[in-house]
Amino acid sequence: MALGVYGFGCEDALIHLLNHVWPNIFETSPHLVQAFMDSIEGLRVALGPNKILQYVLQVGSTEIVVMCSEAALGVRGA
Repeated sequence: MALGVYGFGCEDALIHLLNHVWPNIFETSPHLVQAFMDSIEGLRVALGPNKILQYVLQVGSTEIVVMCSEAALGVRGA
């Protein structure tokens, strides 16, 4: 889907799609890992590598803040 709309100015919709795809990064079965990699590759082509890097850094920093907050509050047995 990402490759089909390349160049149409649908970046917001593709970032929304990335929001749904990204949580699957932790899957371990081979067919899901391959599907995840294929979808990220298509989004990389459609959005550009800079947007994907920005997304990864933003999501990663947000998760670190949440984990630190949970550890400070004693949530999840941290």
